[in-house]
Amino acid sequence: MGDCIPDITAGDVLLELMSVESVGESERAQMLNYLRIANKEVGLVINFRNAKIEFERLVR
Repeated sequence: MGDCIPDITAGDVLLELMSVESVGESERAQMLNYLRIANKEVGLVINFRNAKIEFERLVR
């Protein structure tokens, strides 16, 4: 089994930076797994792919 390493940890918030067409269920599931493993409550998925930055805040 591989390691789950989020891109950035900022205090109690995990940040996952990515460049995908759009944030989907697999990206949300990945962040929820990171939150569970790190025992954190809040995560931000940030997508830089498109001209307008897309982000989602997820809470465990």
